[in-house]
Amino acid sequence: MSARYAPAIRLRAALGLLLLLSARVGAGQVTAGRVRHYDNLLWKQPYYRGPLKIGWSVGRTLYQGDLSNGLSGSKARTSVGMALSTTVWPNLEAALEVQYIRLAGVDRIPERGYQFTSRLVEATLLGRYYLERYQFDPALDSREQRKTHWYRPYVVAGVGQALWWAKSSGGPTYFSDGTLNAPEQKYPAYTTVVPVGAGIGLRFSSLLWIAPELTYRFAFTDNLDDVGKRRGNPARNDGYWQFAVRFQYAPPRSRGKQLH
Repeated sequence: MSARYAPAIRLRAALGLLLLLSARVGAGQVTAGRVRHYDNLLWKQPYYRGPLKIGWSVGRTLYQGDLSNGLSGSKARTSVGMALSTTVWPNLEAALEVQYIRLAGVDRIPERGYQFTSRLVEATLLGRYYLERYQFDPALDSREQRKTHWYRPYVVAGVGQALWWAKSSGGPTYFSDGTLNAPEQKYPAYTTVVPVGAGIGLRFSSLLWIAPELTYRFAFTDNLDDVGKRRGNPARNDGYWQFAVRFQYAPPRSRGKQLH
């Protein structure tokens, strides 16, 4: 190698190393085996994303639709689910959830006499925004940090798809126009759902959080109860309340060497 090119090569190598280190510092810093990320939007706030968390839930649902009026006409049924979630911002958590949900109801108008049961498989992408700002102290390990936050209220919203089977009975054999009182459509069927609500996370241990959560699911269909435009109110879509207790487990990570 010619001696006259050596300074240029060393300069390029030094610049390349500097760019690489800058990129790593910008992406995060390693402390106690964890990557420290930064909120670059508002407060330049450092935070740990932590591991991918595993969740499961059990709850009760209350149908709202053509046959109900508040609690009247709605029967409580059970829901169960599983989820994966991760922190994507200091106060924001993203979750992918799959649930098996049951709905049931009886007609609030005895003269019509409808009743139904439905089964749903629902997959939703959710965002949970924690209302308490996470005050991060760089001098503390992330596990020590969590000891000062034993409860965290939040709001939740999302969007998803539901596959459902509905079965109804009752009502007249024929309508006044002479058509047969048959199911509103073929099942199973798909619909979009939009959940909104709130909850509060309670720290049970360093690895387990328990969160009571209340949401309302808006459905983009009038046939969750198989009572649609021919049998009920065509201007009103169905939906359902859900009260669930969610369990969230964060698998432990090995504690790495402290880096400065």
